[in-house]
Amino acid sequence: MGYTHYWTQKRDFTKTQWTEITADIKAILAHAQHVEGIVLAGAGGEGKTSPQFDADAIMFNGLGDDSHETFVVHRKRPPLEEWQTPDRRGWDFCKTARKPYDRAVVACLCYLATVTRKEDPTTHEPIIGSEAFSVSSDGDTADFLAGLDMARVALPQYGNVLDLPLTLMENDRWCAPWIYLRSNKPKHEVHFCIDGHGYVLKGKQSYRFETHEALARWLESTKAARMHGWKAADTGWGTYPSHEPDIWNASGSFDNVRTSALRRRKRSRSQRCFRCPLPTRISRRHSFAPARCRRTADASSATASPSCSTACR
Repeated sequence: MGYTHYWTQKRDFTKTQWTEITADIKAILAHAQHVEGIVLAGAGGEGKTSPQFDADAIMFNGLGDDSHETFVVHRKRPPLEEWQTPDRRGWDFCKTARKPYDRAVVACLCYLATVTRKEDPTTHEPIIGSEAFSVSSDGDTADFLAGLDMARVALPQYGNVLDLPLTLMENDRWCAPWIYLRSNKPKHEVHFCIDGHGYVLKGKQSYRFETHEALARWLESTKAARMHGWKAADTGWGTYPSHEPDIWNASGSFDNVRTSALRRRKRSRSQRCFRCPLPTRISRRHSFAPARCRRTADASSATASPSCSTACR
């Protein structure tokens, strides 16, 4: 689909709230254009247009080749589409393809995800989960830092309030391999965590495996997930093991199936890079190391592909 940000607008804004939001987003976009030099346009991304602000919506895009999908914020959530369930009302997205205006989009999302939260009347602390905008993204928190900084500079009055969307910070806990469930009933998730544990989650319930390996062995031993009396649901490894994003620096849990798949893929990749023969058998200890190319002085040995010239030195 391309690099995209997603959000759910959980409630409508009052006219007073909308007036404040409009003024604040105008300040963010003015900073983006006049201080950071990001060229913005109206919804169509056409020349001689500007970001659009009216009583019902805020819309902007990049300009010309630097435009992509229009970013739109509504005062009142649009009615449900035919394909939407009630809990999906207010869901929307904007594909920016990482073009320059992406930073302005991210700044607006950081603003909407934090300043629209309600406060505890006693402590005056924001109530987590009360924000009007729940934000997620194809990117992670590192991709949002520049936009967050823009929003903080443009709106110094919110300097101690503006922050990264909570959902993004929560998602940064997880690491590969990524697990999906072939059945979404009941709705629960399986995750490997950066703390070294494995988790199965369902709402506020959770079960923790002590290690990544323990979770991987459990997934391997049963093709149905059963936790705390939950119904059985087939599990799958998602992008594992048919595709590895980085076969040379693979991380996460390893079982015999995944280890064998990685060995085959690395051997195949090595053979493309190194045109000299590889050993017919790769020891387990060195299974992930490419064979070293044998260089000789005669011209017939100079057939190694350019892509391996550095590795062969």
